[in-house]
Amino acid sequence: MFPTPTTMSPAPLWAAPWAPEDDAAAADAESACCCCCCVSFFLVWEWCCRWEAVAAAPLGWVCGVRLVPGPPRGADCEIASGERNETTNVPNPHFETQSVSHLVSQKNDEMAKPTALATSDMMASFGSKVFSDAVMKERMSPKLYLKVQEAITGNRPIDAKTADAVAAALKSWALSHGVTCFTHWFKPCRTHAATKDVYFVALQSRPDRPRDVEPITKFSGKMLLQGETDGSSFPSGGLRGTSFARGYTVWNPTSMPFIMHNCLFVPAIFGTMYGQATGPILHLMRSETAVVTAGKRFFDLFNRLVPSQAVKNTDLRSCVGLEQEIFVVDRKLFSMRPDLFLTGRTVMGAPPALAQQPSDHYWGPLPARVRNCLKAAHTRLWEMGVPVTQIHNEVAPAQFEMVPYHGPSVVAVEQNTMMMQVLEDVCEEHGLACLLHEKPFAGVNGSGKHVNWSIDNAFGSLYNPGPNPADNKPFMFFLAAFLRACNLHSDLLRATIAIPGNEFRLGGMEAPPGIITVYTGEDLQAIIDCIVAGKKVSGTIGKETLDFGVPQIPVIKRDMCDRNRTSPMAFTGNRFEFRAVGSSQDCAIPICVMNTIVAQSLHAMCDEVEALLRAKTAPVVAFDEIIRSTLTGAQRIIYNGDCYSQAYRKECAKRGLINIDSTAKALALWDTPKNRDLFASMKVLSEIELKALAHMFRRFYVKTVEVEAKCCLDMARTLILPAVTNFQGVLANSIQTARTVVGTKSVEPQRQLLVSVTQLINSLITANSALEATIAKALRLRGQRQAFAFNSEVGAAMLTVRVHCDKLETITNGAMWPIPRYAQIMWHKLGSL
Repeated sequence: MFPTPTTMSPAPLWAAPWAPEDDAAAADAESACCCCCCVSFFLVWEWCCRWEAVAAAPLGWVCGVRLVPGPPRGADCEIASGERNETTNVPNPHFETQSVSHLVSQKNDEMAKPTALATSDMMASFGSKVFSDAVMKERMSPKLYLKVQEAITGNRPIDAKTADAVAAALKSWALSHGVTCFTHWFKPCRTHAATKDVYFVALQSRPDRPRDVEPITKFSGKMLLQGETDGSSFPSGGLRGTSFARGYTVWNPTSMPFIMHNCLFVPAIFGTMYGQATGPILHLMRSETAVVTAGKRFFDLFNRLVPSQAVKNTDLRSCVGLEQEIFVVDRKLFSMRPDLFLTGRTVMGAPPALAQQPSDHYWGPLPARVRNCLKAAHTRLWEMGVPVTQIHNEVAPAQFEMVPYHGPSVVAVEQNTMMMQVLEDVCEEHGLACLLHEKPFAGVNGSGKHVNWSIDNAFGSLYNPGPNPADNKPFMFFLAAFLRACNLHSDLLRATIAIPGNEFRLGGMEAPPGIITVYTGEDLQAIIDCIVAGKKVSGTIGKETLDFGVPQIPVIKRDMCDRNRTSPMAFTGNRFEFRAVGSSQDCAIPICVMNTIVAQSLHAMCDEVEALLRAKTAPVVAFDEIIRSTLTGAQRIIYNGDCYSQAYRKECAKRGLINIDSTAKALALWDTPKNRDLFASMKVLSEIELKALAHMFRRFYVKTVEVEAKCCLDMARTLILPAVTNFQGVLANSIQTARTVVGTKSVEPQRQLLVSVTQLINSLITANSALEATIAKALRLRGQRQAFAFNSEVGAAMLTVRVHCDKLETITNGAMWPIPRYAQIMWHKLGSL
């Protein structure tokens, strides 16, 4: 939310050697910058808007990352899936990560004048509906501003008097934008965030006429700090109930208030009156504390023992880039499919003749209606400080993707929640429907939310290997800790992606399988192999160049590793991409788990280093030995081949890696003794909170499948059966009429068709009855047994109904089929056909 001067390097950023020294140099840099061409408008923005001073809304802070002056980087521009500056011993010239809440920078009198592009409407509108650091400085006294900074860094909590002053500044800013109400914006353990509009209104009596009252605007510090709700009305896993329902929302000062729907949204955490977390943001913030504490422990140890390689900046934070995939369909067709608007996916539907076979949808021209819609969504998100950098077609028809900037985890998660809400709202306004489900349509690619995770300091990612990875001790230590964490806790990583939609997505069509392995790439694997074997690592990792053999085409750099899109957890040059996370998921929990397991591994490895030091081992030797032994123990989790192949499954079985083939089984992995000890030792989740979380996830799965099954049952009974029996009657009458004219022998093929239709109708009726009985049986069960029943028995019964419905769809008169078909939904009315 706000810059934190106390956590940053004391040297001013503008003193860096690459900063323009005067207006002339700045103008030259601007001129050179504006001559560059770029496919992504974000790159143009980054190149041309290199100065923090922007007239209406300063642009220095984007998703917690500070844009600072410097030369354009061209193709090295970092986005959620891009690269960072490869230099590890100097600050990244464009991005210096700061406090987790920063999106917009303060103005600086020493900066060069903004370029013409920076003063355009789009640039000026960025963050205009965010209570940014610049806004806060304008509306607060310096003393109050510093008090808020101390609260953000955790040095001093905000007292009631300070809260009143902050509330007054917030109210004044909100009223200036025409806002009339506020809400504590928090995320329970469900898909959408929770809000309640509270108007800035109070009634007071007039002194001269006590019986008369008049309205006044009111927003106090108490209203800002704390809210109350019925906790039992939200998923709580038993932490709240009807007879013990009180829940609290508490202002999170590390996140920025913003305006949406003409309301002031104040980010908050959600918990019980006894301090238990009932929302994932609080889990994530605790895990952030855990991983930062563990990382700082390593650097305290390393810098003290190996001063020649000391890392100066140890202000750490976990960072993520969340790539959001969606489907967008016509809203009228959407509303004609009960399965889509009730469950988010089609529970029946025959494959169309044209789907994604030609591979021509990915990065193709955006359909006209969708282009207008997504541009409107981008504008709204831009005003709310969400730095969307890319919009493009995905592989499946009607599938698209929005990519934001890589930034601090809490900010990125909250902005992803904003993105999903805005996409749904704007699509509805444009007569479209946004589908966040992982697999809305069978037979084509599903949607994921790739989590690009790293641990950063002000110099960039600690997972940037640099030119000499083997000599980069912090990189090798953190790499070993990550591999150790994935190896020991692959069960927990599998549990984090155990959601209903992933049941249909994982294991094919560019979605990774459910077996957790890590892809390192050939170059990095060669270094790991040398270290494990005790051999000296020779040479450096320098990016090779690619010459395409045409003199007019520039020679480019080749990345150190390929993209393995079949791997659940892939190293991509400076971070790990967790590709198995689903598109509808709240990423707070997967990131929380990644932070927690890496924190535990860092602590364990530091313990082992200290044990060697007590045995009089030389410091460098101690670090090398722990890195080597940790990499040796984690070898089984590394797989660099095709994760779709049968060889992969056989190799994973040989290595003893767990293969959980269903969501219900994966959900059972949450509440285990190992995981209770893990979360308790890292102070992320208490035992009761972990049990509650496991219960909420299991209940969400059961209720989702129950709704899908009942929807399938109802559609088959009230839509499909009446339509196909009507078609059966029309076909029978047609055959009877034709027989009188051309004879029985001539209509035999038609009679066979009628027999097929009749048999399928009878089979569908039988399957429907079986599904109804199976649902009733599963509902009588409890706990994990119920989840298993819905997964295997109810799921199988639904599939049988679907098979019969899909076969009937392929032979029934199209005009008589009661619901839109796949081809209509995927292609029609979007501007494609």
